Parts: sequence; structure tokens; C-alpha cells
Amino acid sequence: DAIRETWAQTKGDFKILFVASKDKFLIAEKLVHKDLLEVDEKDEYSLLTRKVIASFSSVYDINFDYLLKCDDDSFVNMPLIVNELEHMPKKRFYWGYFDGTSDVQKEGKHKETEWIACDKYVPFALGGGYVLSKDLIIYIVKNRDNLSFFANEDVSVGTWLIPLNITRKHDWRFDTEWISHGCQNDYLVKHKRSPEMMRVDWSNIIQTGKLCGSEFKIKAPYEYNWSVMPSKCCVRNLSLIP
Repeated sequence: DAIRETWAQTKGDFKILFVASKDKFLIAEKLVHKDLLEVDEKDEYSLLTRKVIASFSSVYDINFDYLLKCDDDSFVNMPLIVNELEHMPKKRFYWGYFDGTSDVQKEGKHKETEWIACDKYVPFALGGGYVLSKDLIIYIVKNRDNLSFFANEDVSVGTWLIPLNITRKHDWRFDTEWISHGCQNDYLVKHKRSPEMMRVDWSNIIQTGKLCGSEFKIKAPYEYNWSVMPSKCCVRNLSLIP
């Protein structure tokens, strides 16, 4: 309930949905909150890619311009996201914090058994939070039967879109790397937030209008250099953060 009690309280022209596997025990929750999107996939990490594409399939034929996919431990600065989207392309748009240097995982829960493309993943936006324009959602759904499904949903989405002539917008304000960059008031998404952290973030916004109690830097982000090969894409620069 931490998301419902915090950033999901934001008012605006958008709908927040929680994707869940169909379960009779969710009937009461669904009736009370009216924000569950039930799909025919089990809640298992190994099936997360299928769960994500099932959620895309459930919404692609309704009226919207963009879809933000995030994790249940992500805090989303909805007012800033919505404001930024007013100035973004309406078509062929993929927005998040991109990685082009990740080695293919060979062990653990992220282990890839089906990946044969190369020894690194193609550029993809990290799964803690990324935005797709509706036409890309439609493209994925209509081609789902011909797509390869990989262990990591964010890698899968990036791979499905790699042949397309689209706008890929890398933005360091998506704080979605494994280790947080710190806290800046203009962050769009903060990943790996506990319920307690979310409540603090929300309290800061309610009381001061700012995300952070105080701004600080932990780790340098990078600007993605699209003019070089992916292995050279991502040089960290702490001065990117104001």
C-alpha cells in the first residue's frame, strides 16, 4: 500500500495500475481500490517478461499517449513526468536511463539462457522506470508471437525495439541504476525505495514541494553518447548533476 499512500495520490490526467496475477484472493482488493490490472501470468521473476507483455496486451487498445512501466519499489515524481511529456514526441518514443555496456548475465535470477546475439546486451532503458509511446506498445503487442522472451524484461523491451527508427532519450533523472546516484529534486523516478523511504519522499513533497529533504550526490551518472559504439557509450560525470 505504500505506493497507494504516496505518489499514487497525485492528481492528474493519468491512471495508475498495479499489475497482478489473477487470484481469487485479490477480489476484495480489486473492488476496494479499482486499480488492479490482472493478467494470466504467475508472479515469478522468471516470468516477468511475459507478465509485462501481458500487461501491454491488456491496455494497448485503450486511449493513452504514453505508458510508464515501473517496479513496485519505485517512487515516481508524477507531476514532473507529466510536465516533461508535454514536450516529448508522441510517436516512436522510448525514455529512461539507458545502459549499453552490460554483460549478459550467466548466473543468478538474471541468468539468460536464450540470449545468442552477442556478449553484451543491446542498449536498453533500466527497468526501474521507463516510458514508451503508445505506438511502441502496439508494435510489441502485435508482434508478440514472433518475439524472443529473455529473462530480464527491460533487456527484452530494448531488444524488441532495437531495429526500429525511434527516439531513445537517455535521462539521468531516472535514478534507476543498481546503486542510487543520491537525491535531486528534479529526479523523475527513484528506484529501490522501501515503503518507509517512499513515505519520507512523499512527506517531503507534501510539506515542501520538493522530493528531497536535502539534495546530495552518491554516484556519478552518465550521459549516453549515441554517436559511439555502445561499449564506449557511458562515461560517468558527476558534474551532470547541478
